[in-house]
Amino acid sequence: MAKYCLNSYSIAELHKLLQQERAESVYLEVGSQPALTIKGQKFEIEGPTIEVEAALDLIRAVADTRQMRTFWRSSSVNILHKIAKTSISIRVIHAVGHISIELKPVKS
Repeated sequence: MAKYCLNSYSIAELHKLLQQERAESVYLEVGSQPALTIKGQKFEIEGPTIEVEAALDLIRAVADTRQMRTFWRSSSVNILHKIAKTSISIRVIHAVGHISIELKPVKS
């Protein structure tokens, strides 16, 4: 089994991991280890578990004001984020004390 390790999390690092591993998605959930999905199989990413503040920092790094309002009002938001010549879809869901973030590459 391959091991994936990050010491901290940023959208750029997670995007790079998605590309390097040709992964289908990266899933982050507050209080849990992040996971990388490759060919339908999940692999934990070694590193710190995601805390609420870290999850909010990730969202704030890519969301504009309108998207943040949508996130707080409707408890979810979809963000299309471009890095260099590629794009990723970021789906964020918020429930009481719980935030999950899923990043997926967008096929061009």
